[in-house]
This record gives sequence, C-alpha cells and structure tokens, in this order.
Amino acid sequence: MHIPREQLLERLKQQKNAVAQLRFRQDEDALAEQLVVLAKLQGLAEEHAPAKEAYEEAFRLHQRRRNKQGQAECLHGLGAALANAGDPREALLALDQAVGVYRELKDVGGEALCHAAAAEACRSLGDADQAEAGFRHALTLFRQVGDAAREAAVMVDIADLRMRAADYAGARALLEDALPMAHQKGEPDQAALCALLLGEAAGLMGDHGAAREPLEAAAETFEVLGDVPYAARARWDLGLSCFYLGALPDALKHLEVARAGYAQMGHPHDIERADKALATVRQRLA
Repeated sequence: MHIPREQLLERLKQQKNAVAQLRFRQDEDALAEQLVVLAKLQGLAEEHAPAKEAYEEAFRLHQRRRNKQGQAECLHGLGAALANAGDPREALLALDQAVGVYRELKDVGGEALCHAAAAEACRSLGDADQAEAGFRHALTLFRQVGDAAREAAVMVDIADLRMRAADYAGARALLEDALPMAHQKGEPDQAALCALLLGEAAGLMGDHGAAREPLEAAAETFEVLGDVPYAARARWDLGLSCFYLGALPDALKHLEVARAGYAQMGHPHDIERADKALATVRQRLA
C-alpha cells in the first residue's frame, strides 16, 4: 500500500484520537478493532515498537472477549511488527501461534498470510531454503482461496530467492506468470517490482532485448510513485541493457537518470560507478 507520507501521518494522528476516545468510552470491542487499525498505520509509518504494543493490547482484549478471529489477526500483525523491528525469531513464534488459531478457524487465507510472513522472517535470518519452502506453501494456500493478488506477490518473493541462487530461468518463468496477474489486480507497485526483476533476470541471462520493455515499465512506474531507490535501480539496469545492445544514446540517457537518483539519495559509491559507466558510453559515442 502506497500512501504519501503527509497523508499517512494525518491518518495516524486521527486514528490515535479515535483510540483515545474509545478508551474513554470503555468500548472494548471497538477499541480492539481500532487498535489493529492503528497498529497497521504505525507499521506503514515504520513505527514498529508502538505497532507491537498496539497489537499486544488488542490481542489481550480479544482474548478477554474470546474472539478467536481477532486473536489470530493480532498474532499475525504482531509477528509482522516483530520482524520489521528486527526480531525475526520472536516473529516466528507469534506467527506459529497465529497459524494454529487460523487452522482452528479453518481460515485458509489467514493461514497463508502467516506462512508468507514467516517465510519473510526466515529470509531475514538468512535461511533461504526455509524461506522458499514457506513461500511455496503460502502460494499453494493463496491459490486454494483464489487470492490472485497475493499469489502474484508470493511468486515475486520466490523469484527473488531463485535469482539469489542464480536460477535466472526459474525466476524468469515465475515472473512472467506473476506480471499479468499483478497488472490485472491493479497493484502498480507490485507490478513494477515484478517487471524490474523480470528485466533483471532476462538481462542476467544475456537476453537484453527482452529486458528493455519490463525495465522501462518498472522505471516509469517507480518514478510516478516517487520511489527513488527502485527507479534508479531500474534506470541503471536499463542503461546496461541498452549498452550491451549497442543503443548508446539510450544507454547514456538512462544512466544519467540513474546517476541523478544516486545523487539525490547521497550514495557516493553508486555515483562513482555511474560516472565510470557514463565515461565509457561517452567515449564510445565520441
């Protein structure tokens, strides 16, 4: 979910006020629900410690009301908050609890979300095999419930792991299937990430002609979204593909845009790398 920072902070302020009013009214059911909304907004704002506290409080309220669905949702959110706060092992414990509750409720979609979150925690711990196994299990469950948007997102996660293992062909096949699904579900940021990885996989296989179209689409979308790091990465990849194809004017254009992005972020190593590439292209054009 992409929300402009100012808008996100305003929504966060409004939600804190709503929670404060519910505390005063002592409406536990509504308070538990709105604490979860608050925690999700805090997670988007990268306020992970307060998000953890909000999920824990909501969980206690749901326990008191014997609301199993609410408990499961809180445990899932708590796991995500712990993982984002840099505590993946504790995150896995919370997510394992959530899986148990979702199974008790026969909520396959909820269980799938927990397996995907647990896989992400395993990835952060450096356990790529366990992460891929978790993502593939989540993928199977998302397919069972017909959640195409999350199915596409998990396919991108698996493809990323395949690329890290240098299985570019396997990654490319997954991404080619995921990209139309992401477009169909109207997820521009997810579609852009999928296109970026697809272009990179094609480029790493030496198929620079096939890499250009998805990389151009990714760069343009990330620029519209204001995502400078990913836009610069896409432009850099695009510049290299154009260079290898002999399209030197295009390579120059894309590498200059990438360098501007690196400068905006203040990344001296990347600026130096771009300057060297630009010098090579200009020398070839001279």
